[in-house]
Amino acid sequence: MSPSFKRSAAKKLVFMITGNKYMGSLEGSIPVLVPALNWMETAEEIEDLFLGDAEVWRRSSIGQADPMGGDFPLITREGHNVLDVIFTSPIQSLDALL
Repeated sequence: MSPSFKRSAAKKLVFMITGNKYMGSLEGSIPVLVPALNWMETAEEIEDLFLGDAEVWRRSSIGQADPMGGDFPLITREGHNVLDVIFTSPIQSLDALL
């Protein structure tokens, strides 16, 4: 089952953050682990979800970061990419996105 199908079939979207990180809105940068094979598709889906309010960058392991991860994107031992969801404006209500 593809990640895209799982997301579209899901009845809820879940954000897990600790209490000390939630300030009444989402802002700053949040790391997201995604499978290496479909990372670009997942990044586009996240950007569509937060259209105009966030950028999605593939994290670089060394050197300068850029949206594609630079020359050396960070890939975990489990084969995941790390995407940084960078909020350009605070998200006051997650309900409004869904």
